Amino acid sequence: MTQKARWYIAQVQSGSEGSAVKALKEKIERNKMEELFEEILIPTHEITEVKQGKRVQTEKKFFPGYIMLKMVMNEETWQTVRGIKRVTGFLSAQNKPVPLSQAEADKLIKSLDDQAQGMAPLVTFQVGDRVKVIGGAFASFSGTVEAVDDEKQRLKVSVLVFGRPTQVDLEFAQAQGE
Repeated sequence: MTQKARWYIAQVQSGSEGSAVKALKEKIERNKMEELFEEILIPTHEITEVKQGKRVQTEKKFFPGYIMLKMVMNEETWQTVRGIKRVTGFLSAQNKPVPLSQAEADKLIKSLDDQAQGMAPLVTFQVGDRVKVIGGAFASFSGTVEAVDDEKQRLKVSVLVFGRPTQVDLEFAQAQGE
């Protein structure tokens, strides 16, 4: 009787998710264990940031310090994952790895898929960024970001109107980096 692969979450050193996954995949291949590991994911999503006045697509981790594994759990696979240098353990109860329920795994994977299929990317601005106003009464004016409210996705931008600095309240969508 063969065991069914289930989703587990492994904890890794934050910032080392990519190298842990690479090392794990190499070890799985070296030990010819591919049939026991169906999938290994680093849950990420793309965001658009404005850095130095330019929009840049970057990938951010949903859960920094964690990777998802769809695997058959047994002593050999447990030791394989735990033996990777940057892996610190599994999410567990009483030292026993606990798989995600199928509903939890489906929900998490669906949210990752939705993000990959173009759900609205996040846009971030920083105080001091130069932006061009692209919407509203001050469209085509340029200014400097003075305050950012990420939660409400709003900016306070100082623009020159008739030679005087004027503070304008904008939505993120009404500005773009210069």
